[in-house]
Amino acid sequence: MNVGTADVAPQTRYRRQLQGADFSLEANTETVPGDGHFYLMQGGEIKLRSDSFTEAVDAYNGLCKRYWREHLQSEAPEERMASAWGLISLEPSNQEAMDVIRHDGTDADVARLEQLRRKSRFAKKGPGAFGRKAKE
Repeated sequence: MNVGTADVAPQTRYRRQLQGADFSLEANTETVPGDGHFYLMQGGEIKLRSDSFTEAVDAYNGLCKRYWREHLQSEAPEERMASAWGLISLEPSNQEAMDVIRHDGTDADVARLEQLRRKSRFAKKGPGAFGRKAKE
């Protein structure tokens, strides 16, 4: 799943990492070879080397999902909320994340969640689903 991510040229210096996580997505940084490949690093080791930015982002997003799921149970409400929003960004219908937002979030958070869910439902209906004239 590659939500809202533009492609990145292989020669670009690129680094993406969640604060506190032991994994990152990198290209042409001090940590990885500057050979134009995308690297998924975890615990200081190369877990994936790819020519495809989309493939690398998909693998990175998988680690993000796992990280956020684990942190939905955190003792810190801020960490639970950050994890819930992270999961919602990749899985808009994740029930556990929605429950955290509804339980721990402000009224504004809940309203934002409902707005995102309405947009998601509308997008699933596809173009032309609304505004059609009824046949007479």
